[in-house]
Amino acid sequence: MLENVDTMITPKDFPDVDIVQFRKSVVTILGMYIAFNMIDLLASGLLITGTVKRNRLLIIPWLINSFISLLFNAVAIGFALSQVATSESTNYTAVISFAVAAGIIFAIYVYAYLAIYGLYEDIRRITPNSEYSSLIDNRNNGTAYPIYTRA
Repeated sequence: MLENVDTMITPKDFPDVDIVQFRKSVVTILGMYIAFNMIDLLASGLLITGTVKRNRLLIIPWLINSFISLLFNAVAIGFALSQVATSESTNYTAVISFAVAAGIIFAIYVYAYLAIYGLYEDIRRITPNSEYSSLIDNRNNGTAYPIYTRA
């Protein structure tokens, strides 16, 4: 496997590339990837907890996270398709297959988002604002409040 060590690619083969800047870029991108995955993991945990406890407020972080992800993926797919379609050496079969695959995956993701949003709406419709409903109901129950004006 390492018989041709002399023919392996080394940083010396790329004199125009600043290796330190390249490493910083890779570390930054990987750090952002890990951070976004941790946020996604937290939002998914809250989604599961909110579904089990029927608490709609715990579903909102997943909805926000997924909506941002949907927007980012739509822009990325559009950019990738525009780059591939405008290149000179375009294999249209590959472009069409990529577009169909990306469209199917995006449609499944949108369907999952709409399903969870439907769950959110069902929970919102079934359970009133549980934290504030007791305050609102007690306000109009005929309780006498002290009068601070002179009669």
